[in-house]
Amino acid sequence: MPPKKQKEVKKKSNVDKSFGMKNKKGSKAKKQIEQMNKQSFDFKKDEMRRQKEEAKFLREQEALTKQLLFNPVVKQPVVAKGVDPKTVLCPMYKLNNCNKGSNCKYSHDANLVANFIKQQNDARKEEEKLKQKEKPKLLNKKGNEVTSTDIICNFMIEMMEKQLWGFRLEEKHMEETQCKYVHQLPEGYIVKTAEQKRLEREMQENMPKITIEQFVEQERESLDKDHLTPLTLDLFKEINLKHKLMRMKIKENRLKKSMSMMMVTNLILSYIERDNKMMMMKRIN
Repeated sequence: MPPKKQKEVKKKSNVDKSFGMKNKKGSKAKKQIEQMNKQSFDFKKDEMRRQKEEAKFLREQEALTKQLLFNPVVKQPVVAKGVDPKTVLCPMYKLNNCNKGSNCKYSHDANLVANFIKQQNDARKEEEKLKQKEKPKLLNKKGNEVTSTDIICNFMIEMMEKQLWGFRLEEKHMEETQCKYVHQLPEGYIVKTAEQKRLEREMQENMPKITIEQFVEQERESLDKDHLTPLTLDLFKEINLKHKLMRMKIKENRLKKSMSMMMVTNLILSYIERDNKMMMMKRIN
């Protein structure tokens, strides 16, 4: 619909009516001047309000035209028999473009729809649990019940990769082996065809091979040189000298420790020998 035409407001003349009266004396003249000033102030206030309303109306019209031009055409969802349409979220409401409000056939409450989906998922899980309980029990060769597990069958994955897996093969596999493992692909697993594998191998073979020296050079060039010090010959000699001094100090410390240990052992041995001699002298006497 085209926008409604606004009524034209007659603009009042913004003339100072109190001109020539300001020099007059008396309370009556002052009251008249105050009244005139108040009227002129009210006129300015009304004018500002009118301008704001016009700007707001223009913004709303612009937003409406953009919405009509750029919003995609939305088809209303088809609801199955027995399903309450109020459990389906209105697609126009998602785009913030539904003007029906409470009269809309579909729901405008996202929480209600989320709860309904949660209930459906819970019901589906319960059905799956019941189906698992109703499954026939697997027995091994001795007749004992085979315990269930969450481990995925490797045979099934291998057959899937070879593109040999199917319903009949699964039946045959179950009959022959009485397999207790789960026959489903892991989450996020992608089955690659032979053609895809061949292309991957070709890509790896065609990749340019580089030597270790080239790889080191590439990695060295990728470093941030602004925050690192370049390794020059003088710097290398200085670092080498520091390492040599450090090694010499470590050797000296080790020698000191070994010397001190030797001295201690010699002292202990001398004391032992002296004690032995004393004991021998006492026995002789």
